[in-house]
Amino acid sequence: MMFRIVMLWILGGLLIIPYSIHRLFFYADRDEYAFLIVMPLFWIFGFWGVVGPMIAALRIHRIMKALESAGDADQVREAFERHEGKEVIIDLIALENKLPRFLAVAIYKKIVRKLALAGADQQLAGRD
Repeated sequence: MMFRIVMLWILGGLLIIPYSIHRLFFYADRDEYAFLIVMPLFWIFGFWGVVGPMIAALRIHRIMKALESAGDADQVREAFERHEGKEVIIDLIALENKLPRFLAVAIYKKIVRKLALAGADQQLAGRD
């Protein structure tokens, strides 16, 4: 999905930006100036501001549906891995706490390490 969206952005950049600049310089009437100036600027700087939140919402929706339909722990783990669960959780940590993504990655890794240690401790306690 991301590949298609990036290709759309690149294709739009290769088609929309040169066309609008060419039209602005050579054929545009005075009433078209604003649109022809704003269109390339939006395509370069505003596209991801509009599309990014929609992608994030779609990814979260997919993983939640997969987790809801999972029956046991193995199916939950499989759904989590299949639907980019790690990336969704890192994005949520960064968004909710207003942190840069690299800090969210570090926090995620620490949480996973602590949970792995807690799981190992529980397994050891269960054997006693």
